[in-house]
Amino acid sequence: MGRLQPLAGPEIDGGHRYLFRRSDLEALRPAQRLSAPQKAKQLGISRSQLLQWIKQGKVTPISGPGIDGCGRYLFVGEAIIGNIL
Repeated sequence: MGRLQPLAGPEIDGGHRYLFRRSDLEALRPAQRLSAPQKAKQLGISRSQLLQWIKQGKVTPISGPGIDGCGRYLFVGEAIIGNIL
């Protein structure tokens, strides 16, 4: 779905299996993922403000509309990109 970048695999080096960085895989564990309402609560803002920050590039989701076709935004726990204040 485009959330992970493989290091090796059938389309990269002809190998039979895809290989990924362990840190990338661990970041996507269910315990590390946040939905948009959870991320807004974590940041202490409204969901509409979070959506504005996404459009402005202040917060970067790992999944969602315009990223991988998923209908809902998904975030990695503590990952915040950009200058918020």
